[in-house]
Amino acid sequence: MDKSIKDQEQKKKIVFSLDSPSSIVEWPNINIADQDTALDLLCSLLAPIGQHRNIYTQPLKGKRSRKRKRVPPIDNAIPIIQPPSPPELNLFLTIGLNSTTRHLESMAAVLPAENTPSKPRLLAVFVCRSDSQPSQLHSHLPVLCNIASRSSPEHIVRLVQLPRGAEARLTASLAIPRVGFLGLMEGAPGSTSLLHFLEEKVPGINVPWLEGGYQSTAIRAMKTIASPTKKKIERVDRTKKVG
Repeated sequence: MDKSIKDQEQKKKIVFSLDSPSSIVEWPNINIADQDTALDLLCSLLAPIGQHRNIYTQPLKGKRSRKRKRVPPIDNAIPIIQPPSPPELNLFLTIGLNSTTRHLESMAAVLPAENTPSKPRLLAVFVCRSDSQPSQLHSHLPVLCNIASRSSPEHIVRLVQLPRGAEARLTASLAIPRVGFLGLMEGAPGSTSLLHFLEEKVPGINVPWLEGGYQSTAIRAMKTIASPTKKKIERVDRTKKVG
């Protein structure tokens, strides 16, 4: 095919698209040194929970192994000594994306004029964002933390991005297989120094389209080339007899 004829078939066109509101919300800017310090303070705070799990918690072996190993009852059995309860800090944590998101949603549902929620407020959300996490998992957190902070402006929810390799250190501190998201509530014992550090080093989240006022629509125009349309080819049924 001649090049000029091919260029005529490829018609130029302009495609318009609207920017998603979540795409203009930036995460708080925290330098690497402050991320490392926040991770050190967090791991030292969580260490007693991991020590308790390593000593008193046995890993689960599944239902099948429990069915196979049936121990007959013993008349003169030695009374089992109950292990001590885990550290109180365990009650002031949300571990995992689902539990952290649910807690933020319950905070966001409370209006500023209403009383404080029954559950303790989250004051910090830690995310292992640099450890190969897909953006679809945590893209909602900046907006959700901003809305949750509006019910109590004096207690801003700090969204903390942890450095690369933080997930491995958190799993070792908590003695659980995986930790990618973690929330810290107000009143958590021993968390004063960590929270003070976050207040100084972690800024709040700015969501322009929630601040009020008119926001201009962000429209992007991109030049592209439309592929030539293919002509439909009529197929002849050769099984039918002609005449």
